Amino acid sequence: MVKELNEQLFRELIFDYKAGDDAPLLIKNNTIVEFYASWCPHCQAMMPRYEKVSTEFPDIQCTRVEIEQHPDIARLF
Repeated sequence: MVKELNEQLFRELIFDYKAGDDAPLLIKNNTIVEFYASWCPHCQAMMPRYEKVSTEFPDIQCTRVEIEQHPDIARLF
């Protein structure tokens, strides 16, 4: 299952970008972060494949961030 990240979850699981330059990267090995837009045809085409990876490989943590809902995170990365 792909986990949808909001600002709080992103800061708790990936990187607390508001903590400053010395903040540690919290992301673990085998983690994928997808940045997407709901209107993007390429993103829409990738979603079923991304879901498939998340179910076939449970040791890979699949996450995603909707860039229009969270533009600060999108700009940072």
